[in-house]
Amino acid sequence: MSLIGCCGAWKQWKILLCCYAAFLFILLAIEGAALGLAYNFQAQFTDQLRMEMKNQIETNYRGYLASRFGDDSFTTAVDALQLKFQCCGFRDHRDYYNNTAWNRTVLFGEQIIVINSKIVKAALPWSCCRPTVETETAISNFVPLDVVKCQIHQDVRFTYLFRGCVRRLMPLVKEQATLLIAIAATIIAIEFFGMLATCCLLCTKRSEKKKDDA
Repeated sequence: MSLIGCCGAWKQWKILLCCYAAFLFILLAIEGAALGLAYNFQAQFTDQLRMEMKNQIETNYRGYLASRFGDDSFTTAVDALQLKFQCCGFRDHRDYYNNTAWNRTVLFGEQIIVINSKIVKAALPWSCCRPTVETETAISNFVPLDVVKCQIHQDVRFTYLFRGCVRRLMPLVKEQATLLIAIAATIIAIEFFGMLATCCLLCTKRSEKKKDDA
């Protein structure tokens, strides 16, 4: 289509210039509508993402062993995310309460806690715990402050309760979305000026034709 516009401008062929202007107008309309929808549906996208991640955590998160030995890519990714951003769950720590795939009897370090002759199950994954070294986010080097108080008792001093990862991630997502919207708006502006230049060329061509006829 750019070739048509160049040929039309070079040869000053009206039919090619009209086709090029019409194409730019349609393209601008589509891109403008898409840009408007993307801007208006940011909140809805966030809500859908939150629900989808909550469902994924409830059905696919498999706990310490799967992450420690790299048996499950989703579990490893979730633990790495929580360690990096110091958060717990996508919405918050309650995302883990209904998990069906996680062996809760095995805590960090393959520990099994027995109280009153009963094996105690973890309420939170190990990656929700606060580390002994605040800056340590690597899975291989991570050591929690207190496994029992974090994973079983959910003590706020030893875990990241109510610090959902979505709150930590959304500023980054919005920053990238704003950048993409700005780029798209710039492209639309360039296309608009291209269409405007084509229309001006058509008007000039028509004025020259009227002078020749006169």
